[in-house]
Amino acid sequence: MGMMLTSVGWRIRGAARFLLKRKPDGVGVLASPTSHPVIQRVVALSRGSGLRINVGCGLDYHEGFLNIDGSNAIPKVDKVLRVPNEPLDEALGAGVAEFILAQDVVEHVHHWEAVAMLGQIARTLRAGGGAQIRVPDCEYIITSDAYSLEEKLDILYGGQDMSRAHGDMSESRAKHPEFFCHRWGWTMRRMRDHLLEAGFAECAFRREDSNFVAYALKAS
Repeated sequence: MGMMLTSVGWRIRGAARFLLKRKPDGVGVLASPTSHPVIQRVVALSRGSGLRINVGCGLDYHEGFLNIDGSNAIPKVDKVLRVPNEPLDEALGAGVAEFILAQDVVEHVHHWEAVAMLGQIARTLRAGGGAQIRVPDCEYIITSDAYSLEEKLDILYGGQDMSRAHGDMSESRAKHPEFFCHRWGWTMRRMRDHLLEAGFAECAFRREDSNFVAYALKAS
């Protein structure tokens, strides 16, 4: 009996040690203040004079940027390119961009496509270039009490075929409903690992509402 209790005790203590090691992936682990040097450097690049690209622009058209989207059924787009199926670095050239913005786009493709997209973004950037990537923060959304279950499902899975009051996207939604689905979930830790694998040298994160923003730099 004593041996059985001892065995159970060891299993409980082992499980406790495992759980303690598995810290959550959200704001308490990897989020940084805006004063973080990587964040400051990427923000400075976003205001530079070199080639700046906005991938998956949708209605978020940025003056002074090359605005790219997979749909031609939006009010304003500079280049129609379905990244990553049409590789960004092959379309524009490797090492040509100073800064790449990818807001609310990486979660709209499958995991293997997202990995390819991050690699294409890294290759399109010059040495010392930077990227800013925003995706839903799944760790925060799932564990937060700020959202109802229905709200969490909407945020995690995207608008899909349901209309949203975010500007005139009805034509694009009708033509490309697949662009409005979230196909993979991200945590800061998972994004960090994939950014480093894609060829970035440094990255930092901050949370923004139900999203997190990743700031990534290539080595100079």
